[in-house]
Amino acid sequence: MAITPGSRSRAGSGFGMNLAAAVQLARLRNRLSDYYEVEGQQNPLRIRVPDDGYQVSIEVAEPAQ
Repeated sequence: MAITPGSRSRAGSGFGMNLAAAVQLARLRNRLSDYYEVEGQQNPLRIRVPDDGYQVSIEVAEPAQ
């Protein structure tokens, strides 16, 4: 079961928790992107969190030359 922002009622703490998770995931996506652009270029593993969900995937990629 995936939890997405707004999947719970906007009243109560459930929405705040989902919003906080969405904000943290956006930060994580940005930090991962920054990492793979610079120091992680040679790392063959790529951790990805798609923009439309919370499911993390780990991929093996060819290192940049």
